[in-house]
Amino acid sequence: AGILQVIASLYATYHYQGVIKPNRISLTPEVMKVLKQVGMAFSAQVIMYGSSMLDLVLVSFLPVGSLSWLYYAERLAYLPIGVFSVVLANIVLPKLSKAAAGGDKQDMIALFESATGITLTLAFPLMIGGCLCAYDIIYLLFGSEVFQISDVMASGQSLQILLIALPAMMLNRVWMTGPYAFSDTRYQIKVALLSCGGGIVVAVIGLPHLAHVAISLGGMVSACISCYLFYQYIHSHTGYRIGSNPLIHRSGIASLCMGCMLLPLVVFDIGYLSKSMTASWLCIKIAWGMGCYFLIMRLMGVRLSMVLP
Repeated sequence: AGILQVIASLYATYHYQGVIKPNRISLTPEVMKVLKQVGMAFSAQVIMYGSSMLDLVLVSFLPVGSLSWLYYAERLAYLPIGVFSVVLANIVLPKLSKAAAGGDKQDMIALFESATGITLTLAFPLMIGGCLCAYDIIYLLFGSEVFQISDVMASGQSLQILLIALPAMMLNRVWMTGPYAFSDTRYQIKVALLSCGGGIVVAVIGLPHLAHVAISLGGMVSACISCYLFYQYIHSHTGYRIGSNPLIHRSGIASLCMGCMLLPLVVFDIGYLSKSMTASWLCIKIAWGMGCYFLIMRLMGVRLSMVLP
């Protein structure tokens, strides 16, 4: 995948400005500024990876299988972040940087409103639907003679905790473009220190009582702290208010209604009789939930043009 990305980038660059040839490094003030910003961003990522390493150390004190439970849950919870939020952040950042350089706060507010509305319109139903179908998803993907029902339940608990924080985690990827647009990479380090510190404290305190769930709870707290700090930064620099977008309110209401409509299917579950039956029942739940969500959004007057302006 990495090689294909490099080839695609080289082709696009050749199409626009010809062949890039190696050149002698010139440490101009502009280059030094970029290197400084990259260094700050790299430091923030090192802090995040250090927190992940500490989580692995904590997991080593837990029963056998805990690492697998957490790994499967995290991979599923982070899937929409990598597929959607990262792509959206890459689209928003160039426009946001241009608006920040020109001092156009109204344009920045419009960008954040659009990106936040799109993100939460997807995150809310994923959070509620995912929490209600977490065990089915884990069993269908990973259940086996080795990964038994007890493992499915343990991993499902972690997945539910992480999915509760899914809106915050998805918003983090979008809102973190704010400090980058203002070239304020120092703030990234502040966010990383406070969020990772809070998550570690929660995980350590809860570890004796909640076992592997405490690690997931620490991740949820960390994501919420980051989300709050990024929102405060955006609000103070642009005046953006998240409550001003009616699309977010309607998406939240539609997601709650969807959850209520899904509850009967969850309460009267068929159990884990076979993979094929679980897959069929899960597809019914997903189709029913999506139908309810889109119908309610439609009844509240939400159109596709409101989500994708």
